[in-house]
Amino acid sequence: MRVDLGRAIIFTDLDGTMLDRDLNMEPLSPLLNELHSLGVPVIPITSKTLGEIALLSRRTTLAKLPRGGFVAVSEMGGAIHATRGLLVLRRHYRPTGLGDIVEYPLATPIEELSDKIDKLIKISGCWKRVLRVSTASPGELVDEMGIPPEHARESIRRRYDEVLIPRDRPCVRKIVREASRLGLDVVAGARHVHVGKGIGKGRALLLLEEGLRHMYPRGALGQSICLGDAPIDWSFLSLCKTPVIIGISGNEGLHTRDHSVRFSYFPSPYPAPLGWAWAVSRILLAK
Repeated sequence: MRVDLGRAIIFTDLDGTMLDRDLNMEPLSPLLNELHSLGVPVIPITSKTLGEIALLSRRTTLAKLPRGGFVAVSEMGGAIHATRGLLVLRRHYRPTGLGDIVEYPLATPIEELSDKIDKLIKISGCWKRVLRVSTASPGELVDEMGIPPEHARESIRRRYDEVLIPRDRPCVRKIVREASRLGLDVVAGARHVHVGKGIGKGRALLLLEEGLRHMYPRGALGQSICLGDAPIDWSFLSLCKTPVIIGISGNEGLHTRDHSVRFSYFPSPYPAPLGWAWAVSRILLAK
């Protein structure tokens, strides 16, 4: 595959795609630095908050553009964050914020949906068996998810994407069903349920591509590569020129394709972070 690195761009999920359970990105630092030096941006499209992304980008070039600037999609497509003046979006998407990094809200703030989310948990019959992340304590998230305390503190500072953690599988199905009846957008993962209004990684990707197009020759993105590992990523992977699905831990070395996926994709046989490095190196760097 011949790739014009000058017009290549990577959009990537984080959990299970770049990060293992320990949230350690250090193994990817040399590759991220190489991509940065070659002019290839690595932009996260994730369910994590901006604070969590900032923690991960502190020691790496994640979300940092080679020519200068920062850009990321947080909270399941609830918002785009970028250096002021970097993006050129349609007029009705106006940035908010006073610092160098501004926010483009794409979804309804969850504080406006709080009563409806409480009602959702109640009518699902799972109110005793669901952890609501934005109202949890950092200690509860450390115990429930096994993440470091500094990430737990940032995870609860959610603004657009409420995360519900049911403690049994039947509750996942009940919450998904009732959320749709209440007019909420819902995206269910293996254990977590994302609830909001206007969330979605696919729409965020399209807007981001539009906003970055002015940076490329003739206003066209040449080689967009998108990486994810789970069905919650399919909405943006299916819109990408080169979608990559990262292998699941325990299936190392297998190239088995998931026939439930309705789009062609490049399968990486290894779990994160090795699977991310393997796929990007093969596609972009011919290694």
